[in-house]
Amino acid sequence: MFVNDFKRLFMKGLAALLPTVVTIALLLWAFNWVNGHIASPITDWIITFLPDPEEVPGFFRGAWLKTDATRDSLRYGHQLDRLDPETGRPLTLEYEIVHHPMCYLSDQDIEFVIENGNRVRRPAEERDRLTKLREEARKRRAVAMWHIAFSKWRLNVIGFLIAIALVYVVGYFLSGLLGRTVLRMVESMVLRIPFIRSLYPNIKQVTDFLFGDRQIEFGGVVAVEYPRRGVWSLGLLTGPAMKTIEKNASADDLVTVFIPSSPTPVTGYTITVPRSDVIELGLSIDEALRFTISGGVIKPPSEGGQPEMAMKDVFQGKNLPGQGRQNT
Repeated sequence: MFVNDFKRLFMKGLAALLPTVVTIALLLWAFNWVNGHIASPITDWIITFLPDPEEVPGFFRGAWLKTDATRDSLRYGHQLDRLDPETGRPLTLEYEIVHHPMCYLSDQDIEFVIENGNRVRRPAEERDRLTKLREEARKRRAVAMWHIAFSKWRLNVIGFLIAIALVYVVGYFLSGLLGRTVLRMVESMVLRIPFIRSLYPNIKQVTDFLFGDRQIEFGGVVAVEYPRRGVWSLGLLTGPAMKTIEKNASADDLVTVFIPSSPTPVTGYTITVPRSDVIELGLSIDEALRFTISGGVIKPPSEGGQPEMAMKDVFQGKNLPGQGRQNT
């Protein structure tokens, strides 16, 4: 008894939570993809223009000044596979860049070197080489510190917002005549690539279906005898028939009906039949899809359905309408 109740309640809870969990997982995946492949490169590009904190706006400079070079570089940096020999903490790439000795090389250290207890002036070539190395190290230090500051103060959202704005600008551009012309030119070049031309049209169909402006509008839910007389199928009325079919068919008033498959209604068959052979049902699209996905188990209440009936009871033959009647 306990096992049956546990299974029933567990499946009921799973059915209630799974759609929400899957939706959240897909949104997180989309956010991480955009953040990793679009927003992060944009953020890196922004950081390349902020090498000197003394020359940047006060907002960014404040984020820099409130960032601790030691503590924050270990906390927000990219961890390495080795430990600090003194503290035993995992080292980060940013920590090593920020604390590189070349960053703190003074002008006196570049100008002179101690040999046998005496200060000796370095050759000009060596001074130039050390000066160049110090500048490169300090540039890397500045970039690393900006990365730490952006991570600490959640400034990476700037790159994400710019990514959204760029996608909007691209969409705005492609909505015009010039943008559509450029897109057709790019697509024509893409379709010339041997391997890509077999994949691109299929991917474009999926993206156009999901994100395109045109939406499929059904004229209602109908019943039609398909695939043969005496067998009724649930269908979605999509519109009138093709002109060529109407011209050559014997019937005058023809309609097009999409017959969704069960349990995957995104696939199915498209047929053209006389309007007189179609029975219009007073069902919503959602009710029709639930009926198709469940294999006819979940019927609308207006059609004699039992909303509270469990699916396992249906497959086990329990509580079905007409159960208990004997054949005579």
